[in-house]
Amino acid sequence: MTPISVQNLVYSREDKTAIDCVVVFQELADRFPDGMPYTACENDLEEHTRLIFANAVAGMYGPIADWVPPSLEELSLLARAQRDSRLLELDGIVMNPLRYASFSEEYKAALAAYRQELLDVPEQDGFPYTFVLPTLPQP
Repeated sequence: MTPISVQNLVYSREDKTAIDCVVVFQELADRFPDGMPYTACENDLEEHTRLIFANAVAGMYGPIADWVPPSLEELSLLARAQRDSRLLELDGIVMNPLRYASFSEEYKAALAAYRQELLDVPEQDGFPYTFVLPTLPQP
């Protein structure tokens, strides 16, 4: 991949090992003429990504904005999204009447307890900075 332009650079990690930016790639310019969101990392597997990172740090694309830690609201939204993903997975299991009917009463109770633990995640001490997502019980 060959970058034509790299803009809107901002460090995406506190340790400055990754840079979020918008890149127009020569090979994709017809589909993404305004560029596409991209993260360049210094130790990426792809050579073009490492090159974009090195060139950015060298100043070839202009200044790189400092990393800004996520706000409490952003952290909360991310944590809740992880929790909500597991709730959706659980809904796919329990909303199938034929499948659910085949479960033992003990497993149904374990699923109900798991759902409650997921709902209680935001009540954990330290949320959203630290929290533990419960594990889906196995039948």
